Amino acid sequence: MPEDRIHFFALLLLRYSLAFIFLWFGLLKLFGVSPVVDVIAKAYPFIANNLALFLLLAVIEIVLGVGILIPRAAILSAWVMIGHLLVATLGVLFSPQAFVSHFPFLSIVGEFVIKNFVLIAGAMIIIVHQKDLKIRSMQ
Repeated sequence: MPEDRIHFFALLLLRYSLAFIFLWFGLLKLFGVSPVVDVIAKAYPFIANNLALFLLLAVIEIVLGVGILIPRAAILSAWVMIGHLLVATLGVLFSPQAFVSHFPFLSIVGEFVIKNFVLIAGAMIIIVHQKDLKIRSMQ
């Protein structure tokens, strides 16, 4: 039984961690105090230069943070989260700002962004877990 409790609390911690990260980052953008504005501006200038798009990005991140906590919305939120993270990560990793001089020497921005792969893995775990819960409830 201890494994069941660890499993339960690990998934709970994962879900709340993803929610916290997305809510926090989205709120920072919404209130105009996000430290990643320059990173976004270099990778996606059309977002940084358009207030409506930038605020939309903030709202999307906030909605994803809330959605991952709602069981009925968790799978869709996790898929959108994965897409969002892939676009954000690949946009920066394929730009010069990700490296100090050249591959494989990551800059602080590169290190920050490459950790998104862990967030992607977390979102994938939420998807698998929610689908498993649906299958069990149908039996």
